[in-house]
Amino acid sequence: MINNFKSFSALPEQLQVEALREGEARMQAQLAVATAADQRALTWGGMLVAAATGAIGGGLALIGKSTPDYVLGLLAVGFSFAMMIASWHSLQTVQPGQFCLPGNRPANWLPENWECIGTDGRMVQQARREQAEHLSNQIAENAENASKRAAKMARSFKLAKVTLFVSGAILLAIIAARFFDHGAMLLIEQAFSRCLGRN
Repeated sequence: MINNFKSFSALPEQLQVEALREGEARMQAQLAVATAADQRALTWGGMLVAAATGAIGGGLALIGKSTPDYVLGLLAVGFSFAMMIASWHSLQTVQPGQFCLPGNRPANWLPENWECIGTDGRMVQQARREQAEHLSNQIAENAENASKRAAKMARSFKLAKVTLFVSGAILLAIIAARFFDHGAMLLIEQAFSRCLGRN
């Protein structure tokens, strides 16, 4: 982050105005991206919650039926918990937080809030310099916040992908074992029954 904007005053007036215009445009773009990211996180988080709800309902139904299927039931419950954790990471990104908005409060333009010294021309240059510094710091702060939120979303996506892959592989193994080797599945199911204290 650039904190020294003293050389900004030496730029031609046209460049100063253009730099401020581009800074405002950059902040508008950051706001649009942040809004879209929040919508994406809410949609993704909602989808994960729906998947987790269906999985835990199915898992509990499999475990609670008259002839319980502990293997598939516990797989579904484990899948559900992993999806809920992924959803939590996703929904953390939309929690209210500090975000710098474009523009400036009119009160900030009062002479007592600026380091306005010298002639009127120098006062304008000083005001532009301080506004440029203010914009640059806000843009950097927004970028840092966006990076932190993106890391949380990345964790959510990664956990969901790993969970889908691992759960899918286990499910395929169970299906294959049940289809090809009834004896192996019977042993696995008896082991789960003993672990849960049921005969």
